[in-house]
Amino acid sequence: RRRFILVQPVIDYTSFDPGGPAMDAVRSFAAEAGITAEQGLRLRLTGDVALYREELQTVNQGMIVSTLISILLGTIILAIGMSSWRLSLACLAVLCAGLLWTASFGLITVGRFNVISITFAAMFVGLGIDYAAHLGLRYREARLEGSDHAEALRIMAASQFSPLLWCTLTSIISFCSFAPTAYKGIAELGLISSGGMILSVII
Repeated sequence: RRRFILVQPVIDYTSFDPGGPAMDAVRSFAAEAGITAEQGLRLRLTGDVALYREELQTVNQGMIVSTLISILLGTIILAIGMSSWRLSLACLAVLCAGLLWTASFGLITVGRFNVISITFAAMFVGLGIDYAAHLGLRYREARLEGSDHAEALRIMAASQFSPLLWCTLTSIISFCSFAPTAYKGIAELGLISSGGMILSVII
């Protein structure tokens, strides 16, 4: 009543779903061979490729939810802290740009994301928003003290440049400490996150 078929799939490591095409091909061949529920037969796939794909899909779904929740909570905190919807939107625009830039940086340098390195997104939301928040709050403080727009920008830049630079350097050093590990996912996460911190301060 049960048969095992062992196959060695060809994995496409250039894709975000490396084992997907192979698994879809197996299901397609099975359907053509009449291995369907209508025939009283059931096909199940297991092994490293199948388990990795399921794990990756689970992580992706969790990452989307956690990233959206992080952005929502960050928006609420910004709106309350800054009391300015324009500054809040500016901070969110910087955050979204930094997220896209960091994802691009990761694809260029590493070439792909895995179940660990993809967690950079949730980490970036928590850390990347700090840069814009510090600048926005200092700008608003200067405005409340009576400075005009241009003067407030000058005060903001003069007072925040050095602290943000040191924060960036310490974050980069922290993430670079991941690099020497033999655990590839952690090492790639460190590289991507380090680049993200540099891109954040640039933006």
